[in-house]
Amino acid sequence: MSSWVYFLGSHIPLDAQSSYTIGRGRGCEIQLPDISVSREHARIIHDQDRFVVEDLGSTNGTFVNGESVSRQSLNGGDKIRVGRLHLEFQIREDAGASETLDPSDTIVLEGEIARLADEVDDPDVARRIAGLQEFVSRSKRRLSELAFRDHLTGLYNRRSFDARLRDEVERARRYGRPFSLLMADIDHFKACNDQYGHQKGDDVLRGVGRIIASSVRRSDFTARYGGEEIAVILPETGATQGAQVAEKVRRGVEELSSAYTSIAVTVSIGGVCCSTSQCDGPALLESADSALYEAKEEGRNRTVMH
Repeated sequence: MSSWVYFLGSHIPLDAQSSYTIGRGRGCEIQLPDISVSREHARIIHDQDRFVVEDLGSTNGTFVNGESVSRQSLNGGDKIRVGRLHLEFQIREDAGASETLDPSDTIVLEGEIARLADEVDDPDVARRIAGLQEFVSRSKRRLSELAFRDHLTGLYNRRSFDARLRDEVERARRYGRPFSLLMADIDHFKACNDQYGHQKGDDVLRGVGRIIASSVRRSDFTARYGGEEIAVILPETGATQGAQVAEKVRRGVEELSSAYTSIAVTVSIGGVCCSTSQCDGPALLESADSALYEAKEEGRNRTVMH
């Protein structure tokens, strides 16, 4: 297992015994020559088995995944912004994996292409570089879809869900901001597959996914958790609002499923709210699963909030 930082066409491995200052100063381990970056803007250090980023009193601030931070532990795939420039923190299974591309590695190519574009005077070469930039951008979008979306439903996948849940738990612990977690399960899905076939089952999954995604806010996070289970994370949402959203989702599936799937289906939903500094991801999942089980036991096509 190794940790890396990607920036401006470069990437460096991180050593747990070292500190990495980010800034435009010549003495910085990660030098970013841009006026929006302070001379010593931030630093990355290892603390209690995790890498963290700390702002060093910079003029324009340090951001992780779009949120201003003074000190923040890092997860694989986190985007760090200092001034106008972006870095990406990655965790790899082994150091050798850095020689191959995955969706996040395109940040390296984009930075390098941008640098070349600034240095080229020949118009023909500039046009070719512009074409390469567009190709890389399209490839990045496609790779991101493959990496973070479920191929069947188009919803976010389990990997994306796990990362978002960690972020929301961290935010709840640090700032006391509540969020709710809903787990929806399609009722009698096995019987649907047995009666209509797996292709119709896929249609049902896609249709229910679209209904659920359209029933919540754009800022909410909808993912296929696994099988016929769909999870929804509702940021800035307390228990009462969470229960209202759960019921809205349940009614939406009940009323609209025939139009989306050509057969009537329903969902059972279990939910839980996290609003304290004691928020814990695995415990929330267990509580939501327990609530979902109760909804199933009580007759399905209903919601239960813990």
